[in-house]
Amino acid sequence: RGYKPGVTKVPWSLVVKEERYFWEYMRGALTFLAFDRSTGRFDLSKSFQIEVPPYVQDLTTISWGPGDGLAFANSFGTEGMFGETPYEAKLSKNDYDLLHIVLWKKAEDLCLRQGRCKEINGIKVLSLEDAIKEGVLFFVREPKSPHGVDTSPGGHFISVGGKLAPYATIY
Repeated sequence: RGYKPGVTKVPWSLVVKEERYFWEYMRGALTFLAFDRSTGRFDLSKSFQIEVPPYVQDLTTISWGPGDGLAFANSFGTEGMFGETPYEAKLSKNDYDLLHIVLWKKAEDLCLRQGRCKEINGIKVLSLEDAIKEGVLFFVREPKSPHGVDTSPGGHFISVGGKLAPYATIY
């Protein structure tokens, strides 16, 4: 929303005491960087970001084979709880967290070919609202406090294991 690292200052007391502020104004991002092997550098003109909700996105995998064009990212802390409660207690309130399913090739088309993303600090960004509206970003329940999402060798399945859940889920 116009945040500039090192420039924009948000009083922590405002973030901690007003839950509405957190959910309305804060965002995370999944970043898809294009790497130019000839220069050994990232090419921001071919890179983009997708805004995601303001909780923690964890490990991510890109699928292949039948899932080509999909990316999967774990998340935790979907409770969005802040304040005086100990950190670990905040992260275990919900019975589940959310797996982010991203149609990254569709997002790439929207941002790089159709020009439908805004540019923030030199990189194209697809807003959370547009990512959902355009069918680029989906949320699926996954085990509480997951840590890891992996694609099967054939690309037909993904597996998710929770740190606080004693089981793994196969999608």
